[in-house]
Amino acid sequence: MVNEPTKKYTNAIGARICELLAEGQTLRSICEAEGMPTEAAVRQWATDEDHPFASQYARARVVGYHKMADDLIDIADGKSV
Repeated sequence: MVNEPTKKYTNAIGARICELLAEGQTLRSICEAEGMPTEAAVRQWATDEDHPFASQYARARVVGYHKMADDLIDIADGKSV
């Protein structure tokens, strides 16, 4: 039996999503994992300025984008990532 994705926000799920985003994973790939909320649910939490997840998400995205940029520079320089 496949677990249903959660639509209810918890601090633990928010922290895990942000951890993975900061590592450079895409939101789509995170939300495809078993037990994770839908991408639409996460985007709703992230765009609600009053939601406790919104600022945490924004910071994680910035860190993740910097990680992706570093990876791209390494690839361009012929280094393995």
